[in-house]
Amino acid sequence: MASAVVSDLKPTVVEPGPSSSSSKSGSNGLAEQSSPLVEEEEEDLHGRLESLRRELELINIQEERVEDELKNLKRELQMIRRREISRRSRVRVSKKTPASSRAGPNKTIHTDH
Repeated sequence: MASAVVSDLKPTVVEPGPSSSSSKSGSNGLAEQSSPLVEEEEEDLHGRLESLRRELELINIQEERVEDELKNLKRELQMIRRREISRRSRVRVSKKTPASSRAGPNKTIHTDH
């Protein structure tokens, strides 16, 4: 029964019935009071429900933060991968370039014949 209350997390309005009023007239005309144990149990359940609601709210906030951090980490990983691909392509290009083109326009390559 408590799990249904926890999973719904919606405020429930309890309509007071004739048997749940705090005082009622008995057949002898004396006022009967509702059980203090029942009231205490209801207060405990209400307190527990509020505590669980606060806990759920904190968990939802943490979940949002984790999702944001995951998004940032994925973006950072993509940037690192792009840099690595770019670096590798520069290394390949420099290995394929002949010595004459690496010398530059003002450099002269001397060969002995």
